[in-house]
Amino acid sequence: MSQFVIFTDVYAVGHSRSAGAHRIATVLRKRNVSVQIIDLASRMTQVELSSVMEKYIDENTKYVGISNTFLNTRFEHSLFPNNYSLELIEKFKKEFGFKVILGGNRNSTDSIIKNDYLNCIDLIVTGFADKAILDIYDFFDHLKVEEAGTHKILHADKDPYTFNDFDKAQIEWQPEDHIFPNESLPIEIARGCVFRCSYCFFPLNGKGKHSRYLKEVNVIREELMRNWKDYGTTTYDIMDDLLNDSVEKVEMIHKLFTSLPFKIRWTAYARPDLIIAHPHTLKLMEEAGCVALRFGIETFNPESAKSIGKGMHPDKIKEGLQWMMDNSNIQLGASFIAGLPFETKESLKEMCDWLRDPKSPLHQKQLLVLSIPRTKGMNDKSKLMVDPDKYGYKDLEPDHEHFMQWDNGNFDIHYAREVYNDLWQDLKYQSVYISHDAFRLYNIGYDFDYVLNTKINGLLDNYDEKFKVFKDKYVEKLLKYK
Repeated sequence: MSQFVIFTDVYAVGHSRSAGAHRIATVLRKRNVSVQIIDLASRMTQVELSSVMEKYIDENTKYVGISNTFLNTRFEHSLFPNNYSLELIEKFKKEFGFKVILGGNRNSTDSIIKNDYLNCIDLIVTGFADKAILDIYDFFDHLKVEEAGTHKILHADKDPYTFNDFDKAQIEWQPEDHIFPNESLPIEIARGCVFRCSYCFFPLNGKGKHSRYLKEVNVIREELMRNWKDYGTTTYDIMDDLLNDSVEKVEMIHKLFTSLPFKIRWTAYARPDLIIAHPHTLKLMEEAGCVALRFGIETFNPESAKSIGKGMHPDKIKEGLQWMMDNSNIQLGASFIAGLPFETKESLKEMCDWLRDPKSPLHQKQLLVLSIPRTKGMNDKSKLMVDPDKYGYKDLEPDHEHFMQWDNGNFDIHYAREVYNDLWQDLKYQSVYISHDAFRLYNIGYDFDYVLNTKINGLLDNYDEKFKVFKDKYVEKLLKYK
């Protein structure tokens, strides 16, 4: 039985481990706390989840954690995508009396505390809890918390809980994690982003170039070598918000990855303008094993781009994308946003026409609708959230609880949704699985090159069967583990 049990999932196509939950497990295990991670927690059946809980939870269990960063990505304001998961946690809590902790670095505490069905939560944690988790485990009744109704909230990004030693941090996978042979794993090389785009509310935006947010080279090498020796892992989903925020970082990755005794494959988020400004970094990334990059281009309206912190002229971005396609074998994907400041119906149509063109230089294209969450209860806030009036937005439904129903002065969120729905009908016939999707599908048994060349609209051969086989094997490992 385990002293600390953590439920988590990356609720998307295929399978990937949750980096945050396993990082927390690493910290606790170094303190000799027995920890069991329950991956795939959102997609287990009620019988499977109940059986797993019966195996790992008893009177020795002090805490149950729920890592909700990617636990449920399809249903808004619901912790799990089903009703029975929380019911089971409540049932076991009544029997054994453990504390329930809800964590995840993008928690919206206001929406959580308003849900009566979450009364079983004893503590909500916001931010990166690498340091805070030990205080929680050792001194639960003496924590510095914010009282919010019947809930207690611990802000891990505030003293005395801030974590300042990321440069030496690792995820150390253990036998009880049941890593499969050659499994693709997540890895953090850096945390946060040096930029602060006006629409983005990810943590550690505008962090600057402080070294404590970048791992030391020997720390990264040690983690890569251990995973290769223990599990044969050579493929990675790099979790950094922005991989190429400096030339020096790209050069460091190139030097390290090309010196490994195995060939590595990886994907990451990057900015195309930085590649265009420093063209030699494209070759460095490809030589270092990059197979796919994901860009946040967002708009081709020059005024819109400038307003959100994307200074390079869109025409130069388009030329640069073509140059990247012509000069590398890296798969390129990009997201765009409908509804940014100063975007007009005309400029949005021009952008959508460019995306529809099969000759446009991207392997995967995605249009999103601008989201402006309400600020109340949000740990991290974008500039648009804090002062939408400054950017020309009107609030069409002030009483809407969770998100601003915006009008940017040229069109509103309802029009943006119509454009999104119409465009997606075309883009899914052009876009292939790249980046994070490709690595998750590889993990459940697909050939990597096959995935990178499969159109999203076609669905993958035997997906349901392959996922079920993978899930059944994982659950079997959990239930048989001694």
